[in-house]
Amino acid sequence: MLGVVEVDIEETEGEKVYRWGRITLLVIYFIAVVISIEFGRGVTEYHFLYFIAALWLFRSLVEWKYMKGSRQYLRTLMDAVFLIASLFFTFELLSRYPIW
Repeated sequence: MLGVVEVDIEETEGEKVYRWGRITLLVIYFIAVVISIEFGRGVTEYHFLYFIAALWLFRSLVEWKYMKGSRQYLRTLMDAVFLIASLFFTFELLSRYPIW
């Protein structure tokens, strides 16, 4: 429907940016988890949700920047919104009605 031709990020000049960006986001995630544990708040499922959201939104940004003429970033962005909304809904539902 969007006329998207699948291109892998590793096949573009944004390969190094994407790789280093993922590593940076992972380091930031681990630092946030350690800080949260140190302050006694613990790690919640929302830490994971924020990390996943950051990864998908960063991927969409890299696709927009380095895949000129492609609209693949729109599909990635829509997938990210759907995934984030689904995970948020699932976390809220399970917090209200635990299955264990």
